[in-house]
Amino acid sequence: MNRFIGLAVLGLVLAGCSTGPKDPTGSYEATMTVPDAVKKDPMAAQMMGDGTSKLDLKKDKTFTLTTGTLPMEGKWSVEGTTLTLNIEKAMGMDMTKLKEMAAAAGQSNPELGKPQTATLQSDGTILMTGGGQQLVFKKK
Repeated sequence: MNRFIGLAVLGLVLAGCSTGPKDPTGSYEATMTVPDAVKKDPMAAQMMGDGTSKLDLKKDKTFTLTTGTLPMEGKWSVEGTTLTLNIEKAMGMDMTKLKEMAAAAGQSNPELGKPQTATLQSDGTILMTGGGQQLVFKKK
């Protein structure tokens, strides 16, 4: 009997030590520091807005992500502590169309449309890095 209770307690302790949230659905917000070089570029500054990013992970495995004034949407998945965002639309346009437009303008970007990854932290935040920036999304 004592052995069974010991195993049950051990199971509860181990369950409490798991990393990352079990269900990351919800609304998150992050603030980034906008570099001076971006502030001096009127177009870039307009896209960055006030430096606030919002992430909404929905139960149906879809998401919306707005970085500055750039809205994106798609589907999300989690494996372990890695959150993957598969962006399907940006600024309301299909990613295939955006790639075609960028190529036609001579601004092809091989990163355009690639899945973005983030890390689910044990404190419930989501850490996303890229482009020299680090965003820590906190649940609202």
